Amino acid sequence: MNRSSLAIFGREGEFSLEISPPSIGLFKCRVVYDMEVREIEFLPYVANRIETLKVVYDDTLEYEFKFTNRAKLDLLYQSKGSADDILIVKDGRVTDTSYGNIVFFDGEAWITPNKPLLKGVYREKLLEEGLVYEQDVKVSDLGNYQKFSVINSMRRFDYQSGVKLV
Repeated sequence: MNRSSLAIFGREGEFSLEISPPSIGLFKCRVVYDMEVREIEFLPYVANRIETLKVVYDDTLEYEFKFTNRAKLDLLYQSKGSADDILIVKDGRVTDTSYGNIVFFDGEAWITPNKPLLKGVYREKLLEEGLVYEQDVKVSDLGNYQKFSVINSMRRFDYQSGVKLV
């Protein structure tokens, strides 16, 4: 929140996150803020299985920070057809899916695109821990990977799992 506030408003906000999360169940916490917190809500979270991705192209999409307005992402998502999610390509490079970062397994290591739309907190943690590595990933490289996993703060990474690419 501080990084976003500094980049968007030119200074860090004053955030108070005194919250009482639900004690039973799995919830995601949604915080709406500008220079101060405007709304905090807990929403039930159910992780859907992502086994298929449709490649979609958009060279103009910008999403460096999370915003409540996801209209452009939602429009791209509508083109997924029978796939479970979309794999967004910008300027010929793989970026992210509609709701998460992506990691690919090349047979030896897990790779994440070095130019994601959003540098997710969990993605950054995996990079710091040396569990995944950044690399330029082009659409033409997808055949070099054996499997993939979609990750975000709610979708934890299991380096032994992943969905096979076919």
